[in-house]
Order: sequence, then C-alpha cells, then structure tokens
Amino acid sequence: MDQVATSAEAERIARACAARVEALDERDEYSQVYVEPDGTRTLESAVVPQRIRTGTDSWVPVSTDLAAQPDGRLAPAATTADVTFSGGGTAPLVTLQVDGEDLTLSWPDPLPTPTVQADTAVYASVLPDVDLHVMATATGFKHVLEVKTAQAAAHPDLAQYRQLNVSGLVRTHNLILVRGGRGFL
Repeated sequence: MDQVATSAEAERIARACAARVEALDERDEYSQVYVEPDGTRTLESAVVPQRIRTGTDSWVPVSTDLAAQPDGRLAPAATTADVTFSGGGTAPLVTLQVDGEDLTLSWPDPLPTPTVQADTAVYASVLPDVDLHVMATATGFKHVLEVKTAQAAAHPDLAQYRQLNVSGLVRTHNLILVRGGRGFL
C-alpha cells in the first residue's frame, strides 16, 4: 500500500510495512507528503501543478491538450485554470474565470476556425502572413504571433497586437488589472 487517506494512517502503515506511504490528506496540486518507516515526513513539491482534483478524493495528471466543448469553444483537459479559447468567429479569443469572475480577451476581427495541435489553437492569417497561436498552460494560457515574412513584420497593425495591453481588447467584470512598469498587464 503506497498511499492512504490520512497522515495518521500513513504513519501506522509505514512503520508496520517498513515502506514509504503517501498521506493523501496532505496532497495538493503542487505537492505530496510521504511518511517514511521511521516516522519522518518527506515533502515533494513542484513549482507548477502536477495534478488536478476531479472529485473529493480523485486526482488526474495535468493535461493541457485542447478539446472542443459543446458550445464550440476549446478547453484544456485538466489544468488549474478555468480557461477556454475561441472556436472561431466573433466570440472572445480567451475567457479565463478567476474566483467566479470572467476575464475575456478579444481579437478585433472575426477569428478563423483554429487548427488544434495538442495544447495549441492556431488561428491562421489573423493578419496577412501572421498566425495567432494560443496555448493552454497548467495555470492559464499564453499567446504568440507567428510572423512569417518581413512584409508581415512591417504591417502597421502588428505592433498593437504584440501585448495584451491594447485598449479595447481586455474586458473584465469585477477584476482589477494593474499595468506594470513597461505597460504590460
């Protein structure tokens, strides 16, 4: 038995079996606690989530792979973030729920239907020779503009889309966004 429900139970079984036992009541997304046969405890911790709670006592490994939802949006399989991406059209590019409040990021023009490559939704030709990649992460999302030609790099609209601090692209309801020293949110 390598894991049990409580620390007390883990300590009892670790001593009796002379084996390390995980105390599930001390597990979270980032860490696990093991009771050693001598009664000491070992904490194994990571800087990014390793698992997601799916029920009262159930955990699954983090999975950022995207899948279509019934409403047409894309969502990662198992992350700590409640995030969805546009399935194309005029819906928000990204919707992130934080403590019951929505943060939405929109693209100013209708988006094409994305192609999905594991954790990434690729919106082709959002500007001439520019693709938008939006990637699910264990804790949220990130985005990259793929500029394919020198001519595309000179497009006058490109500079305003590089960061998420463009006026009108970020919408919140009861969330406070703070602009950092370099203008980033």
